[in-house]
Formats: sequence, C-alpha cells, structure tokens
Amino acid sequence: MTHMSIALLKWRFHPFKSALTMTRKLFVTTALPYANGAFHIGHIMEYIQADIWVRFQRMQGHEVHFVGADDAHGAPIMIAAEKAGVTPQAFVANIAAGRKQYLDGFHIGFDNWHSTDGPENHALSRDIYRKLKAAGFIATKTIEQFYDPVKNMFLPDRYIKGECPKCGAKDQYGDSCEVCSGVYAPTDLKNPYSTLTGATPVMKSSEHFFFKLSDPQCVDFLREWALDLRLARCAGRLPGFAEELLRQDRALLRRLHGRPDDRAISFHRQGHHLFPYAVLAGDAEILRP
Repeated sequence: MTHMSIALLKWRFHPFKSALTMTRKLFVTTALPYANGAFHIGHIMEYIQADIWVRFQRMQGHEVHFVGADDAHGAPIMIAAEKAGVTPQAFVANIAAGRKQYLDGFHIGFDNWHSTDGPENHALSRDIYRKLKAAGFIATKTIEQFYDPVKNMFLPDRYIKGECPKCGAKDQYGDSCEVCSGVYAPTDLKNPYSTLTGATPVMKSSEHFFFKLSDPQCVDFLREWALDLRLARCAGRLPGFAEELLRQDRALLRRLHGRPDDRAISFHRQGHHLFPYAVLAGDAEILRP
C-alpha cells in the first residue's frame, strides 16, 4: 500500500476510443484472506475473477490499482499462534509465505499486497480515530459479553457453544443453530461453555467505542454518498444496506486491560482493514468486480 499512488482524474486520449474520453480511475480489491489458514480454492476463484475484470478495464484504457492484503487480526489467529507456540506475527508471516506460489501459478497480478498489521495501517487508523474523536463522532458504551475465566479472555461467538434456546439441540454455536436454523444472541444459549477450555463462561463488562453513524452529519453525508445512483448501479444491495447502517452506531474499538488512556485502545477488525481502503481510494471510483 505504501507504493500506491492515486492521482487526480485526468482527461486522456485512447487509440481505441473516440477523442476526449475520460479515463476512469479504479481502486479494486477482493475480500482479504484471513491469515489463520493456507490459501484455498475459494480465495483463488475470487482472485481470478477480479484479475480478469482488472485486465479488461486496463484494456479499455482505464487506470486501475489492484491491491490485496493479509487480514492479520483476530482471536482465531491469536489462538492458532498460541497452539503453534509462536507469536501471532510469526504465525501470520508463515501463512503469508505460501501465498506467492499460488498467485504466480494462476498469473494473478496484484499491484501491491500488504498486511492489516503494517505500520501504515497503524498510522492511518490512529489518525482517523483521533479526527473522529475530535469531531465528536466517537461514543463509549459498556457492553456485557461472555468471558472465559480459565483463558482470561472475552469469547467471540464462534468460541461459545451450548443448547439452542429454540429447539434444545446441543453443541450449537453462539449465534445460530445448525439444526433448526434459529438465530439468537450468545447470552440466549442454555448451558453455555467455552470451546477453548470447556469452562462455563461468565458475564463481564468492557468498554467499547462506537462510531456515531446515527449523528445527523453522518446520516446526511452517508445517505447522499451511498444512495448515489452512480454507486447504486454497481451494487444493487447498497441503498438498502446503507439505510440499515444509518439506523445504528458501529462498534469500532474496545479498550484493553481497563487502561484509561487512548494508548490501550484496539480497533476491531473492520477498523483495521476498512480504513486503508477508504483512505487510499481517495477520489477514485470504488467498485467491486
């Protein structure tokens, strides 16, 4: 991402088009591969499709920046690294080392590949958070979550199992039942237990930071931007999705270890890997192939 440069839109001539055709500037990315496991066919299928689309756009004379990154944050990586007896950084580096042979083998040409744990991402995330906070767009709320008293960590939904509150099926995850397809909150589970230690989780409070999407300034800006017809044409679900988002604030950060200062604030995964996209895209058109 450090080597990506996104220039202002320019008017150019193209030999295969009529004169004075405006060159589009496109910022293209795919779903970031979560770095807790090796590349698989699902990754390659998406990359091939995106690579074909990128090549087509370039053949039309457009300026395209095709980027990707390893998604290097989250509890699964931390736990997998602990089991392997290495640091999360070393674990991610080992997974990332196996990427090149597959990309090269399928002739997939990303312009740049980086990591959500890169120093640039850290700097951008801090800068955006500080600006949001200064503008009054950050709010704090105390949230109750299941906590593993043996592992000493808050448990994501995937690490909680119990009996489905709707049909009574055993060993169901903390968000949905694979037997009756019921959807529920982790706290609704009967006889919950941690899949990491088998311990019965306890409820514990922690302070979370929210991006105030419900603020009138944010609502007005996002509605104008997200419901723009030019964007809607490339993402049919976008208008409805945007309206849904505008009705709620977005969990963005959490405070670590109860420390009272901003140095102990950690971004949730969406903050880590969405911020670079938003900042680097600049005034480019953001399209998904």
